Parts: sequence; structure tokens; C-alpha cells
Amino acid sequence: MNKKRQLLIDTALSLFYKKGINTIGINEILQVSGVAKNTLYNHFSSKEELILAALE
Repeated sequence: MNKKRQLLIDTALSLFYKKGINTIGINEILQVSGVAKNTLYNHFSSKEELILAALE
């Protein structure tokens, strides 16, 4: 798996567990992970897709 994709999944999962899925936005995931928005959308078409990948 791509390192940036895995970093996004790991960051999202950590934030979702700490604060809840509904309270975490894409911008917070990007800020914590240090990944650019374009990179996120190259791997995931939406927040929902990122949520599903994190929960797998």
C-alpha cells in the first residue's frame, strides 16, 4: 500500500477514535497527517471513502 494512503488512513482512524467520525473534517486529517489535499483526493474520492478504508 502507498505510504501516504496508509498515513491518511492511520491518521483518520486515530482522530475518529479520539473525537468521533462526525466531528473530524478533512482539513483536520490533512493538518495532522501533513498530507496535501490533492494527495488525499488522489487516494479517496470522498470523506466517506476514507472512513470506509479506515474501518476495514
